[in-house]
Amino acid sequence: MPRQRPSNWRARTQAINIPLRSYETSNGISRTETGEVKPGAGEEDGSLSVQGSTSWSAPDGKKYEISFTADETGYHPKFRLVA
Repeated sequence: MPRQRPSNWRARTQAINIPLRSYETSNGISRTETGEVKPGAGEEDGSLSVQGSTSWSAPDGKKYEISFTADETGYHPKFRLVA
């Protein structure tokens, strides 16, 4: 039996932004991320895209960062030495 929708229900035709999340721990690790829910062709379709980064200082004093995108094509990290 098909699901019944409320009379005021409308299919999503625009992306929905997910608020930015950000925090830093007491030992200097920081993380930020934000995302977007994208509508699909049908009412049960769609995808989630998340972008973010994590940074930290290593014991040798160097600072590193991993930035990433995670979406319907997979997880795509980029690693770099910041300083």
